Amino acid sequence: MSTTTVNSEFLTVELTTAEHALALHGDLRIPLADVTGVELLPDGYRAAHGLRAPGMRIPGRRLIGTMWSRTGREFADVRSGEPAVRVTLRNQPWASVLVSTPQAAELAADLTTRLPGGAPRDQA
Repeated sequence: MSTTTVNSEFLTVELTTAEHALALHGDLRIPLADVTGVELLPDGYRAAHGLRAPGMRIPGRRLIGTMWSRTGREFADVRSGEPAVRVTLRNQPWASVLVSTPQAAELAADLTTRLPGGAPRDQA
């Protein structure tokens, strides 16, 4: 399971070795200055949308990889039934990052408090 952390400068999503292979992607390190919003979602799998390429999907259970939609590319690492955080971005290869974690509420709160000027925080 990936690990998502926030410090005073970066949002970091560290993937396991297996997740690197499944997502066809490395770890993500995003400057907080590029974060424009934080959204807390009750089910990360249901929140993901678009076409997956590259990556892996186990229907109804797990999704990891890049999702393509009209709103842009989104990196997703989500599990069905697990809360998630969607982080909208600027100046990055993705329009957003969507990650499931049992500590989604804490992650969203921590991320929001560390953003310069405070980004908008939406709750589903």
